[in-house]
Amino acid sequence: MKTKALLIHSCDDPSKWYYEKQGAVVPLLAIEETEYKSLQDNGIMPGHRFINFVSKKDATIVEIDNEKS
Repeated sequence: MKTKALLIHSCDDPSKWYYEKQGAVVPLLAIEETEYKSLQDNGIMPGHRFINFVSKKDATIVEIDNEKS
């Protein structure tokens, strides 16, 4: 089964949560007017995530295969 996600391709603001995630794929929860709603991992507690946003200019929607083998 395919699901939509975000491919982070750029970020020119080091204060944004996804600045060091360029080239990574992150979850897509919703498409807002100027941003995508996503999930941010906090880097401290594995598996614990927060809702956060990605600027549309910094990411592209991609489809990924989320079937577990």
